[in-house]
Amino acid sequence: MAERAERVAAMWKVFNEALRLWSVDGEACEHHLWAMLTQASAAGDEDYRLLAEAGLMIREGDDESRERATGLLDRANAWREQHVPDEEPMGDGWAECMRQAGDYPRAVALFERAAAAEPQNGAIRRLWALSLVGAGEYLAAARHYPTVIALLPKATFLWNEMAGALSQAGETPESRRLLDELLPSGSESVHVREFRAIVLGQWNLHEEAVAQFEAAARLGPLVHGGHGYWGMALSALRRQVEAIAHFDEDCAARPDYAWSHANWAWSLLILKQYDAAIDQARQALALDEGCWLAEVVWSWAVYHAGRQEAGWQLLCRSAIGHPPEVWPHFAALCGIRRLDARNEWRRLMAEHGLPTAPPA
Repeated sequence: MAERAERVAAMWKVFNEALRLWSVDGEACEHHLWAMLTQASAAGDEDYRLLAEAGLMIREGDDESRERATGLLDRANAWREQHVPDEEPMGDGWAECMRQAGDYPRAVALFERAAAAEPQNGAIRRLWALSLVGAGEYLAAARHYPTVIALLPKATFLWNEMAGALSQAGETPESRRLLDELLPSGSESVHVREFRAIVLGQWNLHEEAVAQFEAAARLGPLVHGGHGYWGMALSALRRQVEAIAHFDEDCAARPDYAWSHANWAWSLLILKQYDAAIDQARQALALDEGCWLAEVVWSWAVYHAGRQEAGWQLLCRSAIGHPPEVWPHFAALCGIRRLDARNEWRRLMAEHGLPTAPPA
């Protein structure tokens, strides 16, 4: 058993390094997983071999591979129960594998256990919160973040994650109470006010969001992308000229962020400044070729600028790449062209071997 303990310690070191590299260097991550698989296979440590194999399977990225990975993790757990029932649970690394495999309920349970063992480990608590988000338990996730932020005070992105969890919860009496608790409206912190405004905007409470952005700006500069969200709230209120000023400011602060250019393009489109809208859409797509809003703006701008057939073809191309997002625009343009939107959609999707039913 002493030899097994030494091997386990060595394999965990390799596996934790693989997890550290997971999102920053995929090739190096997989190199570590292969090294762990080889080591575990040679020693007959079937649980760790299966864990490494599951990690490699998850790296493939498709749903079938993730399902197979979950099966491998189940086999590893069964092997442990039979052969090493007295060993400690595999901890947060096992839980992270479950999270990456999309088995969020089990990831939540495992991270809860890991956090109980290491209550001051902010990284574990953060992954617990992210697992709750994956499981659709958005308010439970949001409640975790004050503790995570206290444990990892320099990680400012945690505020974005907390606001994201609240945003995904949608506006309900319970989520509103939690918003007031976590991000109070009377706070003298510019960060708290900025994130409160972002959440309100995501809940489509645009007038409240604008008021909070104004209050935040009086306290200090917005540094968490607030100008972009402020612009979106103003655009939703049909205050396009003001919105453009904030998109401009956001693009200056985050020049590589495609969606601020795309939102700027949308406001220009509404103002019928078609050439300027196309220019901003081009800039967005140069930064992110998957920015569907920029494609949609470009299509509408070309159509309204007098090149109807070219605009229609651009929108059809965008619909093929981003069906759920583009469908409302496709249906609207079909209405203008006096076409049956559902029939046109089925025909277009069938031509490209895609599901033909229009998005719900």
